[in-house]
Amino acid sequence: MDFNIQYPTLVEQSYEFMKQLKPSVTKQEVYLLLVENNMIDEDGHPTEFAIENHLVDVEKVPKLTPEQQKDQDIQQVFKYMRKENFKDADDPEDCYIEAKPLISAIKKALVDGSLSEDGRSKWSKVLKDLEQSLNGK
Repeated sequence: MDFNIQYPTLVEQSYEFMKQLKPSVTKQEVYLLLVENNMIDEDGHPTEFAIENHLVDVEKVPKLTPEQQKDQDIQQVFKYMRKENFKDADDPEDCYIEAKPLISAIKKALVDGSLSEDGRSKWSKVLKDLEQSLNGK
């Protein structure tokens, strides 16, 4: 049986280096060695230890504030909507959003994995509420 295991980038890079020193080394051995030495976690991500000690080079993505994360989650849903799905309200600061296109957009955003954990939870609740209101329950 042929298994095509995809190893994380750090394992692949380390394997290429290690096989020059020990040609018989396997990727599994390299993976286990990196985990054992606290270079990567079991999912293949660099550990804080490895990052702080400059053993791996990673580009840190700045943490978003809760408000920025909320805005980003909203953008991830609204990117699936068309301009026509938003209707002007009496107050220029407000608008109405058509329910069916919003339901579709939420489902797409939940599937594409672009929402934060908190965003997934909140938009799932909005989806449930919208579907219930359209079904008259």
